[in-house]
Amino acid sequence: MNRETRLLGLLLSCLAYSSVCFGFSGTGSGTSIDPYEITTCDQLTEIASATSAYYELANSIDCTAHGAFTSSVVDATFQGSFNGNFHTISGITINASTNNIGLFKTLNHSSPPAVVQDLIISGAAISSTTSDAGILAGQVFGATVSNVFVSGSVFGVGDLGGLIGLLSGPATISGSASSASVTASTTYAGGLVGAVGAGNSISNSYATGNVSGASYIGGLFGSVSGPSGLGTPTTITNCYSSGDVSGTSYVGGIAGYAAATVQNSFATGQITNSGAHSGGCLGANNASTLTLNYFDVFGTGLTSGVDGANLAGCTGVNAANATPDYFLGNATNPPMSSWNFSSTWVTAADSSPLLTSFAPTPTPSPTSIAVPAPTEPPSATPIPTPLPTATPIGSAKRKIPKLSVKIASGQLSVRFPATLSGHPKYLVMVINVATESLFKRVRATVKKRVGTIKLKNVPTGTYRIYYYTKLKKRKYHSKLKTVVVP
Repeated sequence: MNRETRLLGLLLSCLAYSSVCFGFSGTGSGTSIDPYEITTCDQLTEIASATSAYYELANSIDCTAHGAFTSSVVDATFQGSFNGNFHTISGITINASTNNIGLFKTLNHSSPPAVVQDLIISGAAISSTTSDAGILAGQVFGATVSNVFVSGSVFGVGDLGGLIGLLSGPATISGSASSASVTASTTYAGGLVGAVGAGNSISNSYATGNVSGASYIGGLFGSVSGPSGLGTPTTITNCYSSGDVSGTSYVGGIAGYAAATVQNSFATGQITNSGAHSGGCLGANNASTLTLNYFDVFGTGLTSGVDGANLAGCTGVNAANATPDYFLGNATNPPMSSWNFSSTWVTAADSSPLLTSFAPTPTPSPTSIAVPAPTEPPSATPIPTPLPTATPIGSAKRKIPKLSVKIASGQLSVRFPATLSGHPKYLVMVINVATESLFKRVRATVKKRVGTIKLKNVPTGTYRIYYYTKLKKRKYHSKLKTVVVP
């Protein structure tokens, strides 16, 4: 083979697979077992040069020094995998005059679909003179988004959401949340997503920011369209909104308009509508299937759940502020009674439920962590009754090892075999049984295929512990282990 032929072959490879010739400034090779490691804001922008590769954050990133972007940070259609490892990207400011604005311009369906997971975007300021804007992405087409939390503000014309501007199916959003405020000058604004098409699955997510605009304005979604022909409607499960919602028509606590399956969800924020079509759950309904949804009558200021009427599947509670704590610090009132408070949700005082992945870690007072000095140094005694081997979610074939726990003098040590190949990141969750709240979430140190964490000054009490990881888009976790710290 002559030199010209070899060069031509290399050029064709570069055109077909952009990551082959991608000069990424960081470490990694962009594969599933050796992803590109992102450590700076500038490296985030480099993703646009290899949109099908695998990426992960190696640390939290502050983009303040970059100044304002005039387009999306990743100004391209991304169809690879991005794992935030629960690190935070802060300081993003975007002032744009084009469509599709966010950290990612577009997340696209491919084979496999684009994946963004385990990410926090804090204090973003997104402003566009056009449409389709969200802190995570302007548009999402058939991608998977899980465990993403965003905060900040979104301003624009229409199709605006705290998390995503426009969502088209089949896409999956789970375990995600937004506290961002959303302001649209025209239509389709939602605390989580502005406009949602058919065929999507959205679960275990919430929005707490205020939302305002003209028509099709909702606490979670501006509008959720129905399928055409024999398509599948979007399914919304175990979600809530608590921000105030205001508009001129089609305004609802969950959605301004919906032709979807909505179940086990609720809304509590004040609803203001100067025109027609308002509801504590939905501003307008087009043959939606509603099951066990609720709204706060006193909080929303409305007595009807759907477009001025009371329909089965959307129930008003807390009339005349008779039960003001119905949704606060509670895991037993419906619809929360059907939610998973073992690993997905936690209760919080004076708040609706929070996702375990993003719940703030309590800071114990000095008196609560004082551990009396023992008269004799106790030996580290293993917790009895070994935990049965757990199987990964989505597979009954591959087994995941058990964990062991030791306690001594207020110190809690967790140890487990980190035997999954592919360099996954392990997170250990410690839940306080008495308060049903997350006490600590700690990334384990892995050495010689053994994962460990150590916690000092652990208050006396009973705790449930498990570890959690993701590998090749599957979730793995050990079963809960209960320990008592004397």
